[in-house]
Amino acid sequence: MNSRPQERELQNDPPEDRALRSLLDLCDELLSLRQRLQDAELTQELRGRLRRKVRTRRQRLSEAFGAFRGRSELASWLEDHRFELIDFEMLAALLHRRLVGLEPSMLGRDLLRCTGDSSFEALRNLQRLQPDAPTRASGAVELDLEDLDFVPGDHPDELLDVCFRLSEAALRTFVDASRVVADASVSNDRKAIDEPAGYASNHEVLVDLRVLHNLYKARSERTFAMERWDRTRPMKPGTERFDRRIAEFSLQVQQRLAVTPDVDLLPVLRFQREHQIDELELVVIAHLLFREIYEGNAYADAAELVRLVSKDDVDLLRNRRLVLETGRLRKFDILQVETVLDGRALTGEVHLSDWAVNYLFGATATDEGLSTDDRLDWHLYLKNLEDTRSFFRDLDAN
Repeated sequence: MNSRPQERELQNDPPEDRALRSLLDLCDELLSLRQRLQDAELTQELRGRLRRKVRTRRQRLSEAFGAFRGRSELASWLEDHRFELIDFEMLAALLHRRLVGLEPSMLGRDLLRCTGDSSFEALRNLQRLQPDAPTRASGAVELDLEDLDFVPGDHPDELLDVCFRLSEAALRTFVDASRVVADASVSNDRKAIDEPAGYASNHEVLVDLRVLHNLYKARSERTFAMERWDRTRPMKPGTERFDRRIAEFSLQVQQRLAVTPDVDLLPVLRFQREHQIDELELVVIAHLLFREIYEGNAYADAAELVRLVSKDDVDLLRNRRLVLETGRLRKFDILQVETVLDGRALTGEVHLSDWAVNYLFGATATDEGLSTDDRLDWHLYLKNLEDTRSFFRDLDAN
């Protein structure tokens, strides 16, 4: 009953979309057939029937793959990196796992089963997993190592037991290839709808700040998942997707701020401007602010906050500055750090100063009784106070 609407939809698709759809559909069908062939309880008759189907479908796939060349940017990308049909089958198998929500990584032996119907074919295709093979050399397929001391290329047979996944760059290439270009004759009304709206309140800014923070948090969890600091070499975290989403959402926030009336009156923006707070520092503040709201816990480990805004090992070392006494957040008395060892900020627990929380939620300097400069001077005075006698002497002098 539903086949005709689907056929009409296919006919309305651009030729490039129809060609890619046909390729991926055939790859999915082959994948399903090969999985059925792995059933040890299949009768000889059924196994033979499935093998004939596999040969027929693969012949069709080979013809479709040949016809696909030169027809789109994706086809040009495949040609530039000299991908052959077997390489495309590997990409399609890994893409399928990403799209259906399965574990994105596959063992080398399982990936080879997606490209051949016998042990001999799998053995012959082992070279397709080598570092100099098209899929690996192009960066389309990446190692997702469980054994962090494995050196790619040293032991080819060990590639059977190493996990592989589709890179973020390759995933984006497929996504871009399947995206239908919008009609150039979009109405002015539709364009007006797509234009960003300004912020109506300080609370709306805080909500978007929470979303930006969550993107940083997701990237951090991916980068430092099951982290082994004593590994022999750095690993590429594969967080390009999160880097892109962070940049895009940050730009979206800036665009909304640009069309917000009286934007300088919003407490969050005034707070950021007065203390020259950058985006990383703002994300650290957001983490503490929303943890207290959602979990009732005002504290976070200093090392956790440094990981939160770091995208790799080098960034981790660089961002240690955020929780040091010389950093803006400490100099302006925004963060309070309770250390286990004196002078070792990363051993401590961090929380926001009361005045900073109140300010971010809309309390003004007048409401609190002290201006920002006065509050900083008072903080520095107390920090340098030697004893109570000095305090009372200064009190009498004033």
